[in-house]
Amino acid sequence: MSDPVKLFQIQSEILQSRQQRTGHIVHAHQQMKIIHLCNSRSDLKRFKHSFIIPIDITRKRPIRFLATIDDGAGLCVIDSHIWGQWQKDFGNAIESIVGAKVGSGHILKSRGYIILHVNVEGVVCDTVFEILDSQGAFEILLGKPWLGLTRATREYDKDTLVIHVGPVKIVIPNRSPKLPLAYKNSQTIQIKPARSPDLRTPPLATNTTSNQLPPAQPINSPRPRLAPTPLKFPIARPPTSPLLDPNPTQP
Repeated sequence: MSDPVKLFQIQSEILQSRQQRTGHIVHAHQQMKIIHLCNSRSDLKRFKHSFIIPIDITRKRPIRFLATIDDGAGLCVIDSHIWGQWQKDFGNAIESIVGAKVGSGHILKSRGYIILHVNVEGVVCDTVFEILDSQGAFEILLGKPWLGLTRATREYDKDTLVIHVGPVKIVIPNRSPKLPLAYKNSQTIQIKPARSPDLRTPPLATNTTSNQLPPAQPINSPRPRLAPTPLKFPIARPPTSPLLDPNPTQP
């Protein structure tokens, strides 16, 4: 069965009918369905730097949220604080048997589940959301169930989300610019120097005997004044006349 909503409802009905048929109390750890969420409890911080896109969630009316896409999460989760703020629009939650297990052994018990209509860039589907306390790591988490329904794939090299709807290819960019390089599959690039250093060349600090530059003068030091250069071209003089000459020569 490809519909996760109907499958989840059937599993819950089977569990309830088995409890009524047996007539004995089933402990919480026996009826809890453990699903992997992340590797460790500290990995909740990883969702703050994951793939984030805006989505529209509809129950009574469409509401815009920021959804975190993670192909390693086995659940679709809505934060308990977000659900508390929009409970009037979402409606009441249904009792859930799901617990999100992390690698450290901690189990985050679901406070219930709810079926919501998700619209991502025109791609719509009904998705089961568990209500968990994400400690502020995300508002909405779309994990493997939603990725399987929409057949969406993440391209880590380009940091995009690709959804194929028939012949149409929808490419959604990441709205979070803080994706760490550790979560990308890009190769590390090593920058090499332009030339290998010559070991025979002494460092600048020790090479003081040759090619030593003169000491720099301070900016405010007085500049030396140059002497005026004598003029080398002849100076024109007025013509002399016997009448103007005070000492005329005798013929």
